[in-house]
Amino acid sequence: MKQERQKSKKFQGVYYRISAEHKHLGKPDRTFWITWTQNGEKKWENVGKASNGVTEEYSYQRRVEILSKVHAGETPDIRSRRKKITLEGIMRAYLTWKEADGKRVDSDKSRHEKHVKPFFGDMPVQNITPETLDRFKAAMLACQSPASTKKLFTTLRAAINFAIKRDIYAGKNPISTQASTFTLPREDNKGERFLTESQAKALLTELALRSQHLHDMAFVALHTGMRATEIFGLRSADIDASNKVANIFGKGGHREPVLLSDDVLPVLLKYRTVPDALLFQKRGGGRHWAISKAFQRAVDSLGLNTGITDKRHKVWFHTLRHTFASWLAQSGEVGLHELMKHLRHKNIEMTLRYAHLIPDRQREHLAIISRVMNAPDP
Repeated sequence: MKQERQKSKKFQGVYYRISAEHKHLGKPDRTFWITWTQNGEKKWENVGKASNGVTEEYSYQRRVEILSKVHAGETPDIRSRRKKITLEGIMRAYLTWKEADGKRVDSDKSRHEKHVKPFFGDMPVQNITPETLDRFKAAMLACQSPASTKKLFTTLRAAINFAIKRDIYAGKNPISTQASTFTLPREDNKGERFLTESQAKALLTELALRSQHLHDMAFVALHTGMRATEIFGLRSADIDASNKVANIFGKGGHREPVLLSDDVLPVLLKYRTVPDALLFQKRGGGRHWAISKAFQRAVDSLGLNTGITDKRHKVWFHTLRHTFASWLAQSGEVGLHELMKHLRHKNIEMTLRYAHLIPDRQREHLAIISRVMNAPDP
């Protein structure tokens, strides 16, 4: 015998029926229903089960969606059984919330459209297994670095946690490493490639022959350590010429100042127009989303990647940031904490990859003892 539908105490027009036979998270499963009046007739829709990720709030959102169509004179698409909550649906809700909260989502959207959506499609979240995630991880590591792959997974994990907190999804987070056998990819930052002085000069010369626009972006990256996405997002109003500072949106969407040298400031100023205009725009206008393939052609023409199979040791645009950091470290004039500030790292562990490049002054330190011991008595 079926249980009677019970009315939600929090959401108007939402009902649920408790299952005496099936369990979800240790409790009796629930099937959610919504009701509304259309043309004087009471309508019902089975939204779905809690075990499929459906919640009271999600059911209420479905009811609002139907009522908006009814009020507009449209016929809503009534389904006898609501589809399971998909990763695609969660990502849309998460990115919409992030954008409304004033956070930059351009890179998240780009990664989602390029990698996540083609792989997962409309797969329900509760169908994502550790084996599924392992296959996705392997596919991502075949085309990008461990750091980029890890970033992709942490974004997905944050999106599902957001859905759980907002009662959009009621299941477990399959990307949680505590509740699953799945492990995030390890970042191996040792041996990052950086250019010699002659290689850097040759690369800039080659880029200038192919595209002055691309040359100038590379010039800015080499002289400031900016990431490609940070350069893409630079606008005229971000350049403070009087203080020689570029106010950028850094990694994570935080506003950060970048110091500009006397060499790089004129390069940026020649692109400055109206305050809200992007400095570096595509040929037809609009924002860049990736570095032009002309960069890789310039690298190949110089033979910088000839015979190199390890992706960590190949030259790509991000190598210019590593070169900036490595040259500062090798100078002996920049300490680890100063380097951390230049790179805008959030913690010192990220900067430690360059520690081995800082000149070793241990023998000079030993001389301190000799000077003290050999000094005349006061």
